[in-house]
Amino acid sequence: MAGLSALVLLSAGALFLEFNSLRGTALLKGIQVFITISAVCVLAFFTYLFLVREKHDPLLWLFRWLEKQHASAGSLTRIYEGIRVYHARKLVVIKIMLISLVIHVMVCSACVMFARALGEDGVPVLPVFIVVPLGLLVTAIPILPAGVGTGHAAFGWLFQFLGSQRGADLFSLFALTQFMIGGIGGLVYLKFKSKAPKLELPATGEMQ
Repeated sequence: MAGLSALVLLSAGALFLEFNSLRGTALLKGIQVFITISAVCVLAFFTYLFLVREKHDPLLWLFRWLEKQHASAGSLTRIYEGIRVYHARKLVVIKIMLISLVIHVMVCSACVMFARALGEDGVPVLPVFIVVPLGLLVTAIPILPAGVGTGHAAFGWLFQFLGSQRGADLFSLFALTQFMIGGIGGLVYLKFKSKAPKLELPATGEMQ
């Protein structure tokens, strides 16, 4: 949730700075409206989480009522109760969001460099910070690892608004980088992972 929220806020922030230069087709206007509404929803959610106490939370009451009516809705209640834990840990949430924003800024900056490496020098920098988060939101759909397939389609389509036809190639570089970094991290994990100590049961004569 923190990662997706940070993606939305980053895209909205870049849109705010670059709004006037992105006026164009009705479809592009629809994307601008989607980003704006999503950002408002994210801010409203965290405001609600921080300000509304559990005993006065109508949303929690609704989830619990649904759980009584349909047992399958209990998973929604547990998820929301898990989120409500952070009502009293605002500083932790803010730190997590800032870390996530920094990571996403680094990802978008890498995509700018990938575009330059592909010879797309005409791609404007700030709009990349608008479309890349949208593309990454699409990759959250779990079809293939690292968003392969959905990411290619999303990046290919979104980068057309920036005058580039190589959005899918750019995502290939991004996915390859993810696999390489993940592979290195996996090797480190396998080398240094701690093993749980084996428990030795006491001999029968030692048991009392």
